[in-house]
Amino acid sequence: MSLQLIDVLQKSYFPIELPPPFNTKSFGSALTITTTNILGFANTRPHYSIPTSHNLVRAGGLRRNLSIPNPKHFYKLANHLVNNWNNILPYANVSKYSLTKPVLSTGDRAISPEFSLNERSKKVAHLRSTAKYILQTDISRFFPSIYSHCIPWAIYGKATAKALHASNQLKGTWQDSFDVYSRGINNNQTVGIPIGTDTSRVIAEVVLGNIDKQLAKKFKKLKGIRFIDDYEFALESIADAENVLSYLQYLLNEYDLALNPNKTRILKLPDLLEPLWTSKLRTFSFRHTNEIAQMNDLTSYFDLVFNSLKNNPDEGMLKYAIARLRSECINRNNWPTYESLLMNCAVNEPACLPQICEQLDFYQHESYKMNKQKWSEVLNGIIYEKVPLGQSSEAAWAMWILKLLTIRLSSKSAKLINETDDSVVALMGIGLANIGLTKLSYFSNLQQYSNIANIYNAQWLLCYELNHKNLFNTNINNLSNDSFFNYLTTNSVSFFDMSIIVPTPIRRRGIIVSQLPTGIY
Repeated sequence: MSLQLIDVLQKSYFPIELPPPFNTKSFGSALTITTTNILGFANTRPHYSIPTSHNLVRAGGLRRNLSIPNPKHFYKLANHLVNNWNNILPYANVSKYSLTKPVLSTGDRAISPEFSLNERSKKVAHLRSTAKYILQTDISRFFPSIYSHCIPWAIYGKATAKALHASNQLKGTWQDSFDVYSRGINNNQTVGIPIGTDTSRVIAEVVLGNIDKQLAKKFKKLKGIRFIDDYEFALESIADAENVLSYLQYLLNEYDLALNPNKTRILKLPDLLEPLWTSKLRTFSFRHTNEIAQMNDLTSYFDLVFNSLKNNPDEGMLKYAIARLRSECINRNNWPTYESLLMNCAVNEPACLPQICEQLDFYQHESYKMNKQKWSEVLNGIIYEKVPLGQSSEAAWAMWILKLLTIRLSSKSAKLINETDDSVVALMGIGLANIGLTKLSYFSNLQQYSNIANIYNAQWLLCYELNHKNLFNTNINNLSNDSFFNYLTTNSVSFFDMSIIVPTPIRRRGIIVSQLPTGIY
């Protein structure tokens, strides 16, 4: 099995956390099932671009910016990755600690971590079997802090790479091209790689793999695991832990990276393998003898969730708790109470909207009655609150649920979306207008982004879709003068489809839920 370009373009490009209308399937097909010289179009100026940014809510109100690179420059990076997969893979697999080495996948992503988050607890248990202490730490702002020149540094060694660069021998090598193309999707910036693409995960493994290799060379008997940028080491004493911590920071300094002091700690064993609330929710037993028993269990379950949430506000508990209920089927007579609980979760922790969406989708297909009046109040309230704050992911998912339930977007929410600079939120609003759930006239200010000047800046996604789909009915396509984007639009490439049909969710007893579910439902 080898890495295929069509898979990278279709499944490893857009962040998995985006709502379902955003996808790259037609993009991957158009750029691979053709004899046209796509690379010739992609190699034209400009050679770098500004990615679209989308602000993602995380557990406890924490946030991070996802990046959606311009397709022209992502194509170049993806093409280079595929052509050099056998070259880079040994460097991405060099770590003896990593659980997230890249492996080819036939699932939703083209490249997946070797071990999932579900398997982490098992690895932790084995790691701790003969240890007295553990050292836990992670890297502060890892992806935004990665220096693009670190890629050849990690492969050649920093001193060698710098010497090759000084003598002009590095330029044009496959190692240097990873640096060049990584900067190309990030406005030629040398600091930071996009969060959300699988290409960034591979680059991260190359960089940290080299650091892990040096750490293992220094401490030959050191046992540990790393999940992306989260480390845990098993040690015999506090002094041993402090020595490892000091040397790890020293190695990271060479790459202009730093450990997160707020997540660095040395613990005496035995200690919890995973948060206690996780195991309690995962093993919670629902009775299916009758509706009253299930109602009592449902009440007890959410009491446990809400009580635990007070002591663990930053751990994604509501996301997990709602996703855990994919293994249950709520009795029809208990639905109004369960629906009210979901509404309360949405209002107080909008980060769980993707998981709520899955629940609503399933029960709507089962012909359960939705309280659309209340959902309108909840969802439009979230949009109205979050859009002015730039808290985009909650607004985007709220609009997808409006579409799912056929509820109108309120005029006051629409008018706030008209002022947004987030392409994902803007397209979701316009998309609702195009299916009759609000008025297109509310979004007149967004029409300015159809100007071709925006096609290589942070509004490229909105600019492309406005022109390609004629979303404002102007019958003007400004993309014809750019060879790459003209090829995309003439080959019916779209990155946004509000009419997409998501497969109906299923219910199956015994579903194992990861600690922090993300992505489509």
